[in-house]
Amino acid sequence: MCLLTEFIILIIILIIFYLINNYLKKKENFCYGNDYCNGNKNNALCINQKCLKCGLVPECTKDSDCSPNNCIKGCCDTA
Repeated sequence: MCLLTEFIILIIILIIFYLINNYLKKKENFCYGNDYCNGNKNNALCINQKCLKCGLVPECTKDSDCSPNNCIKGCCDTA
């Protein structure tokens, strides 16, 4: 009987942690439109309630990540 009670308590604790984690993930990713996302980044877009730093363009750290294009301020250019 004691083992069953401990198991149920463990399951309840895991469910609570899952719900808290799920809530925090949604809170971080929620955006209020492109005015909120853009800030100082011209190409940031709010898509599916997530702020995408580079919009529809891939993020990068160096020019070779974007070849043949260039990496400008962490985003591949499209020209």
